[in-house]
Amino acid sequence: MKKIGKICLFSVMLLGLSLTTVQAQSPKREFRGVWLSTVWKLTWPTATITQTGNAAQINSQKQEMIMLLDSVKNANMNSIFFQVRSRCDAMYRSSYEPWSTDLVATRGMDPGYDPLEFVVEEAHKRGIEVHAWINPYRYEGVLYQWNGTPQAYRTEHPDWLLDYPGASILNPGKPEVRNRITDIVSEIVRNYDVDGIVFDDYFYMEGTTDAMDQDLFEANNPDNLERGDWRRQNVNKMVKQVYDMIQNTKPYVKFGISPAGVWTTNASIASKYGLTPTPASGEYAYNGIYCDPVAWIQEKTIDYISPQIYWTIGSSNDYSKIAPWWSDVARRYGRHFYSSHTASGLSSAYAPSRTQGVNNNFVDYTADDEVFELNGETVSASALSQIERQSARMVQAPAATAAFKGGELVNQVLCNRDADYADAPGSVFYNTKTFIRTPKMLALMRDEVYQRFALTPAVGWKQNINPGLVDNITFNGTDLTWTGYSGMRYAIYAVPTSKATEDGTCFTSDYLVGISYVANYTLPEKYREGYTYAVSVVDRYGNEFAPRFAGAYLQTSESVTLTFPLNGANVASPFVFTWSEVPGAVYVHEVALDPDFTDVISSRELTVNKFSSFLLGNLDNSKTYYWRVKTRKPNSTDALSATHMFLAENFRVVTPETGSTEVSITPVISWTSVNSVTEYTMEISTAYSFASSNIVHSAVYTGTEVTLPVGVLVGGMTYYVRMKATVGEQTYTSEITSFTTEEAIPEVPVILSPLQNQIVNTRNVEVIWADNYLAKGFRVEIHPSETFIPIRNGKVQTISNFVYNTVFDNLTADGVYYIRVRADYGTGSYTDWSDTVKIEYRGFSAVEDASADETCFVTPGTNPNLVLKAGAKHVTAEIVDISGRYLGRFVDETDFQGEQSFRLPSLSSGVYIIIVNLDGKIKKVKLIQ
Repeated sequence: MKKIGKICLFSVMLLGLSLTTVQAQSPKREFRGVWLSTVWKLTWPTATITQTGNAAQINSQKQEMIMLLDSVKNANMNSIFFQVRSRCDAMYRSSYEPWSTDLVATRGMDPGYDPLEFVVEEAHKRGIEVHAWINPYRYEGVLYQWNGTPQAYRTEHPDWLLDYPGASILNPGKPEVRNRITDIVSEIVRNYDVDGIVFDDYFYMEGTTDAMDQDLFEANNPDNLERGDWRRQNVNKMVKQVYDMIQNTKPYVKFGISPAGVWTTNASIASKYGLTPTPASGEYAYNGIYCDPVAWIQEKTIDYISPQIYWTIGSSNDYSKIAPWWSDVARRYGRHFYSSHTASGLSSAYAPSRTQGVNNNFVDYTADDEVFELNGETVSASALSQIERQSARMVQAPAATAAFKGGELVNQVLCNRDADYADAPGSVFYNTKTFIRTPKMLALMRDEVYQRFALTPAVGWKQNINPGLVDNITFNGTDLTWTGYSGMRYAIYAVPTSKATEDGTCFTSDYLVGISYVANYTLPEKYREGYTYAVSVVDRYGNEFAPRFAGAYLQTSESVTLTFPLNGANVASPFVFTWSEVPGAVYVHEVALDPDFTDVISSRELTVNKFSSFLLGNLDNSKTYYWRVKTRKPNSTDALSATHMFLAENFRVVTPETGSTEVSITPVISWTSVNSVTEYTMEISTAYSFASSNIVHSAVYTGTEVTLPVGVLVGGMTYYVRMKATVGEQTYTSEITSFTTEEAIPEVPVILSPLQNQIVNTRNVEVIWADNYLAKGFRVEIHPSETFIPIRNGKVQTISNFVYNTVFDNLTADGVYYIRVRADYGTGSYTDWSDTVKIEYRGFSAVEDASADETCFVTPGTNPNLVLKAGAKHVTAEIVDISGRYLGRFVDETDFQGEQSFRLPSLSSGVYIIIVNLDGKIKKVKLIQ
């Protein structure tokens, strides 16, 4: 089970270790893919077909593809993203668009075979999933290049196009375009046995002007949205329409999108979703090409997100921070996160890196003036998606491309596993050519992280109907055969005969050797002797059912007893589901919105008898949920527990609502109750991570509401709040709420000490100013010039909020100094300066300067006292040694009563000077101890 709050620390630690010293556990489920690009022949094919049906050319393309698929298989990887439509063209037989010039010499010419059909067939032979990769909107990489070619949109539908300098796209604001894209995807899904559909980050292009879509914006904006929101809505509508079509056609076909790695860095945008911004820099996706990936995840119109996190661990856009952020977003809404990694900058796996260090960024969102020579075309960088630019740079100038060692990708895979919440870690590498052809790269991945074959993650929110166990498993010396079921896949296990009776042999990847789309499998030679074989059914959603060993009799598993929550319970979420234990079994924990489990929201295979509701994402307070557990053992039909109904009241902060702005600095914070809890711990932080250095308030409260006092929050600041409660062994932590306080201008600071024209005899000057609760901080300056110029001649300190004093130490030159303070209340926003206070510093070291009189003297004896007789109101007394070294203040009276005796602190033997300040008048008294 995922450990909540875990981050990619293990991966970061590996940066300082030899990779050969650490062997990562190879999980049983993991998405392991590559981006196989065809546009401009970046990966495949090397050469086009010049004549329909040219057997030699077709065979050359096929053999090249087989080599790529064999490489993927040999590295224990299980998926490819095969680019089938890059510029409104096709690598398959399309009713809507012409054959691609990246496949054939002339756009529209029939190649004489169907590459997508071939790739699906060959990939499935190797147990590899095929996700058809589509660029939804791109039309021309060079303006007007398709004029005069078959099925040219500029001829047939010129109003569908948006033209940019150097490229054109289908207009996302057109409903006809949305329908065409849906029809294109529908044709692929219906006609080909693909496992998924994936879009890359090609939506609007950067530089879309208002004039380009003004008419559509005015005529087709029923929700009266701002232009940016309207453009994002156009894309969202297309995504939803495609997703709905897939669910109505072949719902097991997974639909994913690969956006840029940074969603938004704008806190106000993120707060609308109750999120913190992506921990990185850049606004390319949200406001550059007008896509909103979080909306697709929240609206559940995709099955997985594969953001292009093309940076290294420890860089300015730190992979080890961005990947966990995306994983948590996917968790909230019950979807999968498969990270896309750049392999375009790979150096040799073990060769010295050519980078300048770990702070290299591998995505350049500002290089739109860059041009490439690709497949005989001069192509602007703006015409390429972000994942294509890196590959194009490698093609054009390999030596000039930033490089990093293969171990970086190993560490990133470990980071993905560490950040995973869904039993669905995943990595997709761009591009296939560089990844496969980099010396020793595949061996490195196989040895360090992909030691065993892995099943692709199960889609746990869709159909989960157990067809039963396989039967009649037979081994003829090379091949396993069995009786299976239509439309299913099969996982094959080879267990050493000595271990065949042990529990759990099929619950990990240790003995998993492959997956087959048909009811037979050719075993690798090393598994043909000394092994016992088992086969399990794996449906097209990725759900695996009970394995059956060759020759084993069919049995029945033992059902479990559900222990928490009990039937009809109203529980605070997040909580932990628990049930009784059955030795030697795994459990399938299911949660649904109906008692018949036709509307499943989660199905998860577990090896332990507990499951955190945190991993379900955000439960709806208004809905009734049902849960049950299936017990699963080899050679056995599943046993089903009773079904329990529960209501989930999310343990949450009620007010302020998440995303609220203009919140008072003394807000009422309220939260939902948890069972019989009477004490709650509130934590308020300035960062989503709640690192100890960011927590500004932590306190225990009774009840479910409190008004924060002055002095906790400041104005114009975004805060994050969470509550904690404990009931027995259950610890509840609420979802995090964020809000922004109202911008408040503090008063101009007032300096209380030192006093105007005060003479100072110590090298350490303490500055005190009046409380100022609205300030985010203060800037304090001391300078020998009244103009405070030049700055370098003075001293400056920045003080945090709710601190109203500071000390300037080690004044070295006698003379006049000036002090001033101003308050900070926002980025670059300050109050006026306070009134300037003038002081005079008089350094000293001679005892002769000190003398006593009847109004100021030290009583003799072993326990001396300082006696003061004066009419002053504000009196201070400090001690320095004979060299002038400051030892401290022991008197500070703001309402002096005329005559008083003060006990001196304990001092070692020596000569000291007592400096007495009587309303600015300085007296010095020698003390011999």
